Formats: sequence, structure tokens, C-alpha cells
Amino acid sequence: MLLNQLCYYCEISDNLKYANQTLDLINKLKITTPDSVTKRKLFQLEASSYGYIGVYYSADNYYNSNVNYNPNKAVFYFNKSLNIYKRLNSWEEINTVYSSLESVYLKTGNTYNQLQNYKNALAFGKLANNNIFTARYNYRIANFYARVGDTIKAIQYANNGIELEKQINDPKRLAKGYQLGADLYFKLKNYKKAINFYYASLAEYKTNMDTVQKSLVYLGLGNTYRGLNDNSSALLNYNKALRIAQLDSNEVLELEVLMEIGRLEYQFKKYNEAIKYFEIINTRASKIGFPGGIAVSNLELAKSYVKIKDYNKAKAYSNKSLLIVKKIASQEQIMAGERLCYQIDSAMGDYKNALFHFQNYMLSKQIINTEEIKKASQKEDLEIQFKFEKEKEAKIQESKELKTASEFKLQKTIRNFLFLGIALLSVVVAFVIRNLIIKKKFNQGLLLKNNEINKQKHIIEEKHKEITDSFNYAERIQRSFLATKKHLDENLNLLSVRAKSRTETVSVSTSLDATFDNYFILFKPKDVVSGDFYWSANTVSSSLPSRQTGGVENFVIATADSTGHGVPGAIMSLLNITSLEKAIETETTPDKILNTTRKIIIDRLKKDGSEEGGKDGMDCSLLPFDFKNLKLQIAAANNPVWIVRPTVAGALEANDNTFKNFNSTFSIYEVKPDKMPVGKHDKQDVPFTLHEINLQKGDLIYTLTDGFPDQFGGEKGKKYMIKNLRELIVSNAHLPMHEQKQILENTFYNWKGNSEQVDDVSVIGIRV
Repeated sequence: MLLNQLCYYCEISDNLKYANQTLDLINKLKITTPDSVTKRKLFQLEASSYGYIGVYYSADNYYNSNVNYNPNKAVFYFNKSLNIYKRLNSWEEINTVYSSLESVYLKTGNTYNQLQNYKNALAFGKLANNNIFTARYNYRIANFYARVGDTIKAIQYANNGIELEKQINDPKRLAKGYQLGADLYFKLKNYKKAINFYYASLAEYKTNMDTVQKSLVYLGLGNTYRGLNDNSSALLNYNKALRIAQLDSNEVLELEVLMEIGRLEYQFKKYNEAIKYFEIINTRASKIGFPGGIAVSNLELAKSYVKIKDYNKAKAYSNKSLLIVKKIASQEQIMAGERLCYQIDSAMGDYKNALFHFQNYMLSKQIINTEEIKKASQKEDLEIQFKFEKEKEAKIQESKELKTASEFKLQKTIRNFLFLGIALLSVVVAFVIRNLIIKKKFNQGLLLKNNEINKQKHIIEEKHKEITDSFNYAERIQRSFLATKKHLDENLNLLSVRAKSRTETVSVSTSLDATFDNYFILFKPKDVVSGDFYWSANTVSSSLPSRQTGGVENFVIATADSTGHGVPGAIMSLLNITSLEKAIETETTPDKILNTTRKIIIDRLKKDGSEEGGKDGMDCSLLPFDFKNLKLQIAAANNPVWIVRPTVAGALEANDNTFKNFNSTFSIYEVKPDKMPVGKHDKQDVPFTLHEINLQKGDLIYTLTDGFPDQFGGEKGKKYMIKNLRELIVSNAHLPMHEQKQILENTFYNWKGNSEQVDDVSVIGIRV
């Protein structure tokens, strides 16, 4: 038991050690323990230990990556735990394991397995005749179908849960079931059904004083009557919801009710009355620090002032709303805010700003359409997969029935042969003909089903093409934020000429030969869009008296890995790039640029609505080059920077660290990064370190993200590791840059083999 408790209190990385020790001890005790009560406790500990092993393999997060993360193993051990708990009828533990399986499937994005997990739990609850458990999973399946947009099926499962709750006779649970059903009918605009369910919920809440839920039911009734254009009934229910919220001192709920009353006045064109409500909400939301209320009230005020043609006030409120909405709200609200802004600017004749807001509106609309297509495709894929599984089971059953019938007929034929003699021939012939007819019908049915499957496949391919086109459009948008080849060529292709001109005269032919192979960029996103990015800019050296007096123009290049990958990572990369662009307006040294960038990112994300308060950002290396004086400054967050120097050039000191001989040809100096990201962190007030390097002709500088070294592959399916990547780079540093890139690319694909690419990959090399 103590070993099992250690799993609870220790780090997740130690779960495997203590859980396996527990299991070894349990297997020994089972043999020597006759007492049934003690054996039951041993089985409970065994199930718990398997659960802790499942947690070990399922735990993974961005800043504390678990190299042993393996969702398939997690599912295997959770199921071992589940089977034991089922035999023990430990219902709360059974629910916990099903929830753990749910979290694994959510993390892997497997919607089919999510739903199948819910249905497995539901089937077990029915088999065991546990109505409380079965009702719970009817509601979970209802919420799942609501999320994927199948409200009809969501209502079916919600109603199943309600019928079970009636048998359980738990008023609070039954009230919540009716409330869920009412919300779903409201979503379908079946307002009469929704009203019936809301009143049924209120009847149960009368015996169970859950004031917040009662207030939400009255709020739902108000919205439903508003949908029926029944103004007086809507207002009556809003006022009931308001009184309960006031008695409960629930200020946020009170403001939400006031918002709906204001919208009711707006709906009936009482714009001045609506403005009074929205101004009250705006003032009180600001007082209690409720950004959602501030944003929405500003937006509603702007819409109301547009109706009375006071465009100046409308513009002021819409701008305030948009600033907050972009930080905390969904794409739908951002799209609504941008649309209102361009309409106001158009009405005021400010066509430049109107165009700006219209472009932002179209971008938000494109993102929403992409998500809707993906959601619709997900729902359709789910339906097709279940249909396929059902047809597969039907075919298996049909095959079994045919086999059984065939065996029976054969036995009958043999028996008839013994007793009827000559009559056997006619029986056999009849039997063969009948089987041929059955087989023909079966094949015809199979052909029809295959045609239907091919038709569904064509539909899926069309949906896939639409989604792919949307992702390609998003990729073009993201690529426009990356460093352009033109800018890189202008600054890096003449690098060696600048370096050489400091010590000797360069002929025209020599300089031209030196301009074509001074850098490479290996950039391989995991998906179409990427969390990794590379970015470049020009700034003025901070060593001069001031930026205004002119001076040496530095070339700045960044290699970064944003939180996440795919669409979330790409959106985060745009926020990171714009934050870098903002920081470089006022700062010149890389450490101060990263300090300022970190502050901007934290400020932009701190009201994103998450419990952590926006713990996102990036790992980044930032390198300003002074080509004229061959100086290099570096600031690095989690990502190292390597400087490789020909050994014949000598190992010179840089910041009290020396270049270390790698082989007889090259020495290497590794700039150690600060172990913290550019974003919210427990070290977010610690400034980044500034490294300064004196460059020499022939030096090679390499920057990278963690995608390449973290890639699983090889014969044993392990990570490539940063040490191997460093050796690979230095071993090939004598080659032209384009050949180095080709070697890195070939090595990556050979190592990865048939494994999935785990992260975005970025490696940049620059030769002085």
C-alpha cells in the first residue's frame, strides 16, 4: 500500500518504478493470502497500479516533455485497470478510468475512439443495471454529439438520460438533465419543446435550491421566448433570473442577464433604452474586472449607436471592444467586431480603415470556415466509420448463419442418403442449386455495399480536398510573415565578401563565386502550417551614440519554436513574430529584444481565459550580425547556438569560454541558452543573457529548434538526440552549405523511416 501511495505523491516520471514494485509484491501475496477481504484489497491495489502506469505513458506537456509518452501503451494499461475494477464493481474507479481513456483520445484527436469509449461505458452500465452510471454516460454522449454538431443525436441521448433519472429519483440530477435537453432544443430552434423542458427543470429545482442553475434556467426561458418574439414573457423571465442572481450576489451572472435585457430592447428597436443597459454593464464590468463583459457591452453599445447614427461614439466603442476581443474571444466574436468596424468606417467615409477591417473580417471568416469544414468532415467521417463497422458485423453474422445452415443441410443430406438411397441425388442437386442462388444474392448484395462505400469514399475525398485547400491558404498567409529569400540573399550572400574585404582585395570573379553558398535553411513543418518560424530584420547597432545619428546597420535573424504545431502553433507563431517586430522598434541588443518580446506576449495572452493565464510563447535564438566589424551578438531561450571554426584559425576566447577542438579540422563553441522560454514562466522576470562573439572569416554559425533531435526513429525507435546532430553538423562543416543541407535532410528522413514526424523541424546554417 505504501508503494502504491508513492505513485500518488511522487513525480509522474517515477510512476513506472513504484507501480511495478507494487505489482511484483501483489503477485507474491495473492498466492499466500486466503482471506477474501484481503484479496479484494490486493486486486484494488493491482488495478490502481495499472492505472498509475497508464498515467505514466499518457503524461506529456510542452515544457516538461515525457520521452516515454506512448498513448497506445497508456490505453493498454488503463484497460487492464478497468477490467479489474469491473470485476470488483468499483463504480467511482470505473468512471475515473473511463475519464482517463477519454483524456488520451482527446489528446490524440481520435473522435471515433472518444465516442466508442463513451459507448463502452454506457454498455457496461446497462449490463450491470446501474442507472446512475448509465445516465451519466448518456449525458456525456449527448454533449459529445453537441460538440460535433449532431444535435439530433445529442437530444436522443439526453432524453435517454432523463428517463433513467426519473427512475433514480434524484431531483437535482433530473433538473440538470431537463436543462441540458432544453438547451439542445433551443439550439435546434424548437422553442416550444425547449420551454417545456425548462419548466420541467424548474419543477425539480424547487425541491433542490441550486440558485445559480435556477437563474440560468430563467435566462434560458427568456432567450427562448425572445426567439418566439414574445417580448413580455421574455422580460418576465429575465427579471426572475436577475432577482435570483442579485440575491445570490453573483455579479457576473447578473451582468449576463442585464445583457440579454439590453439585447431585447435592441431587438424591439428601443435603442436608447438598450444603450442605458449596456452602459450599466460596461461600468460594472470594468469595476469588477470582467473583460468579457467589457468587450461585449462595448460591442453592443457600438451597434446601438450605429442605429441612432452617432458614428463617432460607435467607432470609439467598437475600437475598445475589438482590442479586448482579440485577446480573449473566439474567432466568431473577432469576425463580428471587425465587420462592425468596417461598416462604421464606411459610413464615416474612412475607407482606408474600412478596407483594413474588411480584410481582417475576411481572414477571420476564412479561419471559421476552415474549422467548420473540418468539423463537418469529422462528423461525416465518424458516421461513415460507424456505418462501416456495423456493416462489417452484419456480414460476419450473415456468414455465420450461412455456415450453420450449410452444416445442418449437409447432415440432413447424409442422413437421407442412408435411408432414401436413390433420393440422395435429387436432394444433393437441390442443395447445390439453392447454395448457388444464395451465393449469387450474397455477391449482388456485396457489390451494392461496395458501390455505396466507394460513393462515401468519393465524398470524403472531396471534403479532404476542401480542407487541404483551406490549409494551403493558411500556409501562404503564414509564409508571408517568414524571412523572405530576397532579404536573406541581400544580407547573407555578400557576407563573405564583406568579411574578406577587411583584410585583402577581392576580385570581381572571386566575390561572385562567394555569393552563392553562404547559408542554408532546413525548414520542415510537421503539418501544412507550422509552429516553427525563421524571421529576419535590420536594425542599427546599439554601440553607436543613438539610432538617430546613423551607424552600422545590423542584420538580425531569429530561429524559433512556438508553443504547439499545426494550426494552433501557426497562430501562435504570428503572435510571436508581431511581438518581435514590436520589440525591435525600441531595442537593438538581442537580450533586450527578447525581454521586451516576452513582456508583449505575456500582456497579449494574460486574459485568454485559461487557468494558467496564457502560458504560451516560444523557444528562440536571436542573432544580430555586425558584418562590417565582424561582431555577433546572441540571446537564446532554450535553443542553443553553435559556432564552428576551422582549427587552423585558432581557438579564440569568447566571454571567458574557449572553442573546443572537435577534430583536427574544426573547433566548436556552443552558446548555452537560458533555460526559460520567451513567455510566461517562473523565471519571467529574469533578463536574458547577452553573448558577444568576435567572428573570423570561415566561421560557421548554426541555429536550430528541438524538432530534429527529438525525432523518434532508427532501429530502436529512440530520439535522434542533440549530441548526434552536433557531431553530424561539425563532421560535414567543410562541405558547401547546400550539400550540408542535403545531408541533414537525408539523415532526418532515413532516421524517421516509417515513423510519424513528431514536431516541426528547423535548422539554419550561415558561413562567414
